[in-house]
Amino acid sequence: MNEGAATKPLQHFEFQLLLAVEALGTEAFPAELARRLTHHLGRHVSLAQVFVALERLEDKGCVSSETVIPDPPVRGGRRRRVFRVEPNGAKAIRVTTTTYDRAAPAAKAETAYEERRRRREPATA
Repeated sequence: MNEGAATKPLQHFEFQLLLAVEALGTEAFPAELARRLTHHLGRHVSLAQVFVALERLEDKGCVSSETVIPDPPVRGGRRRRVFRVEPNGAKAIRVTTTTYDRAAPAAKAETAYEERRRRREPATA
């Protein structure tokens, strides 16, 4: 595992997924993560997207997983792979949040600059 990987800001989807794992706690299994992200992001998130991103986060040491069996056993009960945020993942959340917070004022300033520039330019028809 590359220790430096978690110190880089995460991509948006990985960041949202890691936040969802943290929020769901012991209920952080892929199907529930896909449902939560679909609702939160306002677009369909497939189970395959969730699995691929979770594997990347696991490779980075941000999450770990274990297979749990329902207790008490129920007929038709399925094993579930439950994920949890590791210390590297908590650090990645902090780094990404800090990066996004720093970028937000710059993005607002750029948008304001572009808006002022558009107002000064004559309309072309």
